[in-house]
Amino acid sequence: MEFLSDNGTNFQGVSKLIVNAIDEDCADQMTNARTKWTFNPPAAPHMGGVWERLVRSVKDVLKAIDDGRRLTDEILHTRILEAENIINSRPLECM
Repeated sequence: MEFLSDNGTNFQGVSKLIVNAIDEDCADQMTNARTKWTFNPPAAPHMGGVWERLVRSVKDVLKAIDDGRRLTDEILHTRILEAENIINSRPLECM
């Protein structure tokens, strides 16, 4: 398993936290799966363009389906599932 992320301080911190704070079972699974965390070079933020565009797409969908109600856990969960469905129903190549 490989994690790809930009070189943000939040991701750097999480990668260290995972190494230091995960329980033994999780550590064994991650080690056995040869888990690797790869960071984009600091001067190349464009390298994460593919997933950044997907993040933007999810945000756009969530904004479009917002009806102004207060978000409960159930409503948020439903909206995220709706956004997932919309994003995953896109064609994978040009039509």
